[in-house]
Amino acid sequence: MARTTAEGLTVSDLSVPADGSRSVRSLLARHVRRTLEILLSLPTDGLDSTTALTFVRTRAVVQRAVKDPAAARRVQQMVHRVVLSGPIHAAYRCLLNQETRGAYPERMATLVPELLAQMSIAGLLPGEGIFWPAAVDAVAWVPAGVVLRLPDDAEGVHFSPYALQIRGGSSDGQNISFDSGAEMPSSGVTVDRSFSVVSGRMFLSTHDTNPLSDFEAHPDKEGNSIDLSDRPASEWVDSLKQSLDFIEKGLPELRAEMEIVMQQWIPVGYEPERHLSASYQEAIGQAYLTLHPNTFTMMEAMVHEFQHNKVNALLNLDPLLENAFFPLFSSPVRPDPRPLHGVLLAVHAFLPVAELYFRLEDAGVAEVNRPDVKRRIQQIVEGNHAGVDVLRENAEWTPTGAAFFAQLDALDTAHTTRMGL
Repeated sequence: MARTTAEGLTVSDLSVPADGSRSVRSLLARHVRRTLEILLSLPTDGLDSTTALTFVRTRAVVQRAVKDPAAARRVQQMVHRVVLSGPIHAAYRCLLNQETRGAYPERMATLVPELLAQMSIAGLLPGEGIFWPAAVDAVAWVPAGVVLRLPDDAEGVHFSPYALQIRGGSSDGQNISFDSGAEMPSSGVTVDRSFSVVSGRMFLSTHDTNPLSDFEAHPDKEGNSIDLSDRPASEWVDSLKQSLDFIEKGLPELRAEMEIVMQQWIPVGYEPERHLSASYQEAIGQAYLTLHPNTFTMMEAMVHEFQHNKVNALLNLDPLLENAFFPLFSSPVRPDPRPLHGVLLAVHAFLPVAELYFRLEDAGVAEVNRPDVKRRIQQIVEGNHAGVDVLRENAEWTPTGAAFFAQLDALDTAHTTRMGL
């Protein structure tokens, strides 16, 4: 049986320029730079005076910080973290469409205190700090694995390097330290253990700062509300770990990329009969998924959504299709007609799933030989091939997209040859 390859699975192979030299790290570095550019260019037009003045002052601090090499590194790490980068890109997206511009002030009123909190945690604020004269619902302290829920009656928060102070209300004057050895607050603030380690800096997270999470494109799904379905976080984590173990056995290069890219898996319920998942172009490093009793189903979902994250990071930088969103075509994995953008995302997501199954088969993993798994592999390969045909016949590629598709086409050919299709 012909041996397939993993060529085309990695960002370095799929993400061009045409010589295929871009690695996943360099792709993310470009994405971080783009995120920072967006943050520094967000306008104050239409914002209330408090949000506008605080943002201008905070932005000036960021602009000074990026001129200092040591501080610039911390800025890059901060804007890479999806709890901040997601709101930055979501605010920016409002400006690209006249119909959504009305949401921009609300998104900025949420983004500015989130930015202040993350700058405080990173030690990037000036010594005198910056005051936010309004309530702050929560502060995501990711390195400590917690979310701090601040009192509802607080009238404002003063953010300073590695600390904040609550102003007004029942906890007036309470200080919270973000130093690595600091004790968690014992009163006034609720401490939620919202981040459970899956692997390295990859977490199961029950905290989501993505304001677009309720916008759902899948016809069988309504939004992405956080839901553990009365199951302990440890059960979710165990399922994700078991899936990662299979990915490591079959595609260790892709598994290594996941460690670099993926930050948060958001639980959105238990589905014993089917699996649902989602990713957003604005929230690179994050995916939503349901829990399923079949480890292979979870494995597929993790690879699928990881691939979406990679291509979404690329799409934030370079277009792939000239006719991405019109007209609509049949999709190999969705019941509803999809634009070529959606077909491309589906093929890019499921080609490595097929490759993973073939690699596990070659490695002698017994579970792959079950009849139901064999049927699933054939279904995926046939669906991928149908999607590649749709793209081959109808896509109008950009130069970046043409190089991208060449890798997909080659991998599809290897898979159909192996299956004798």
